Amino acid sequence: MIVRHLIEKVTVAVLGNSQHVDLTIHWAGGFTSQHALVRPVARYDQLDNYDQLIARILELRDEKKTAAQIAERLNREHYRPPKRRETFNAGMVRQLLWRRVRPTKRPRAAESQALDDNEWWITDLVRHLQIPYSTLYSYLRRSWVHARQLPVAGGRWVIWADEDELDRLRRLHNCPRSWLNQPQAADLTQPKPRPET
Repeated sequence: MIVRHLIEKVTVAVLGNSQHVDLTIHWAGGFTSQHALVRPVARYDQLDNYDQLIARILELRDEKKTAAQIAERLNREHYRPPKRRETFNAGMVRQLLWRRVRPTKRPRAAESQALDDNEWWITDLVRHLQIPYSTLYSYLRRSWVHARQLPVAGGRWVIWADEDELDRLRRLHNCPRSWLNQPQAADLTQPKPRPET
């Protein structure tokens, strides 16, 4: 009863078939708050970072890591499996390796493109900032970062962030969610103009 008096409407938007969900709560009095959630999905290929996940597993395998060590590293790097599990375990890693699933091959020219100054692969920026992949992906979807996607099927995302932008993204991640809808938060959600290349 109390919640019904406080909340007027809740809007849920699933981003494609992925695990990412944008949730908007319309509170009594006109205030709205936005939240990025991660929902359980049934299959690995529904994960929007599926190619990066498989590439990372194969990379760690090539470094002679055990399945348990790979699982621990994936969990530390904020990768999440589908369904209702929060973490990977050795058995799940072995199953993926046993299937010998590899990322879809893309044209070499597109993959080998050199990044411009201050450009990051989204997975590298997640590791550098030490924030969850879903958080940075939510910023991308809301145009809170300068981003481009390689023009090939399943093209990887590239984000531009110089030192100022890295600092802004750290502060954005650390500020309370309820504060993001206030006028004074505009300097945190608005990326600086990108220099002409």
